[in-house]
Amino acid sequence: MEIVVSICDLKEAIKLAKKTVIKGKASLEILKKILIVANKNRISLIGYDFEDMFKIDIDGTVIEPGKTLLDKEIYTVIEKLKIKSYEPTTITENTITCGNKTIEYETEQSPEDYPVIEEDKTKLFTVSQEELNRMFAVKYACDKDKDCHDLRRQVICMENNRCIASDTYRLAYRYWVNPIDTIKKYILLPLSSVKLLQLLLKNSKERVSCYLEDKEMAVVFVVGNIEHRIQLLKEKYFDFDHIEYPEPKTVVETNTKELLKELNLLKTMTEGYNNPIYIQIKNDNMKITANKAEHSLSADIEVNKTGEDVAIHVNCLFFIDAIKNCGDDKVKINFAGSNGFVVVNDDGLLPLKCKN
Repeated sequence: MEIVVSICDLKEAIKLAKKTVIKGKASLEILKKILIVANKNRISLIGYDFEDMFKIDIDGTVIEPGKTLLDKEIYTVIEKLKIKSYEPTTITENTITCGNKTIEYETEQSPEDYPVIEEDKTKLFTVSQEELNRMFAVKYACDKDKDCHDLRRQVICMENNRCIASDTYRLAYRYWVNPIDTIKKYILLPLSSVKLLQLLLKNSKERVSCYLEDKEMAVVFVVGNIEHRIQLLKEKYFDFDHIEYPEPKTVVETNTKELLKELNLLKTMTEGYNNPIYIQIKNDNMKITANKAEHSLSADIEVNKTGEDVAIHVNCLFFIDAIKNCGDDKVKINFAGSNGFVVVNDDGLLPLKCKN
């Protein structure tokens, strides 16, 4: 193999691979390396950890097609090279030459043993990066506990008309602007993979395409010159099709920023696993109280209320997440009574049961 590429493009591709799948915890030694593949008209850097695979295409000249592996020591040296960005870099199977620097290397594994997956795939949709980021905003309702044993609580479920996330205490929906008929059944994307994908979604107006592999084991998102393959979770997801929010007994509207400002102060006075706050709504006033040991803090917030008075406990951190992700200057909150569902715009939150 022999290729010539820009040192700048090479560094950028390595930087992306390091942020994504080269995490140092791969089960196979070969997956701790970056694979370079040079075909007749294409040069790609590949990283893979069985959950996520990134293929990053870079510009360059292919003198002789082939493959090589870069281990951590080699790509770390490349990143540290102080060379002009336009300096051409020549890479062969065991040497890298850039300016007056030459790196010679050997790897115990053969590039042919690298488990690259190339499956036939069908296009599902193309949307703007802005739209996909909006849909992925539901991730706030996923369980963030690293020790969580129910993987369904740490996924985003893509359906033809919506995306859903739930940790079973809260439920977040976002609906596609245009329903996607090519999604025939739900697609479960691991939360960790969605976070990696969002690293690529930096230009809101540019388009991103999604493909489903024919064996339905993975989806591939294509963003510019980068392909991100995500292994799908094959669990049976929660059945939310028959869930209907109860009829609200109380509806309030208030300024989102003002409410968040007060809640962020109140959370410093919460404690325990559930971080409870007590909400009392009477007339056009919402009083929120937080207690910590012998101390308490209350805030009165002006609201527009319709319906009956209500008093309810909720998890302060969950409530903040829902308000923060409402996406509007004004937030609308529905209360289905003192022990009922709390609905922030379209997202649901279960109340807490507190003795005092």
